[in-house]
Amino acid sequence: PIGTALLDRVQAQPLKLGVGLLLIVYVSWMAFMRHPPVVRGGGRIADAVIAFVGGVMGGLASLSGPAPTIWAQLRGWGKHEQRSVNQPYNMSVLAFALVSSAVAGFLDRTFFIWAAIAVPCTLIGAYIGLTLYGRLNDVQFRRIVLVLLGLSGLTLIASAL
Repeated sequence: PIGTALLDRVQAQPLKLGVGLLLIVYVSWMAFMRHPPVVRGGGRIADAVIAFVGGVMGGLASLSGPAPTIWAQLRGWGKHEQRSVNQPYNMSVLAFALVSSAVAGFLDRTFFIWAAIAVPCTLIGAYIGLTLYGRLNDVQFRRIVLVLLGLSGLTLIASAL
């Protein structure tokens, strides 16, 4: 709800550009790391801060995924741990963002048109991802996640310009 409340106060273009640049910098940095760093400190407080940031970004721009995805990689989690945390987290944050957007009156005809386009594409992507998931080891999974984060960053930058 905090992110949804900020919708009228935050300009979309600078936000997309900033998040896109952050993703590109992170992906570029991690691409050259033979042994990625592992953050062991912070504990549950750091996890909660990242979850809060993702929640705000989910309500604000449906970008709940980047912060916890990056955090899970920095924590050194394998593909199973990342998936077991990120998948239900993103589903719940985005479902809550949808409800808060509906309550705030942000869902209009345009939203439903784009949802009709996005839902089948999302289901196709989920099917492809599920099919590939079982065939990947942790290193391959990390690389694919980095490529997808990079593509997301490029898309955000392109749409902001």
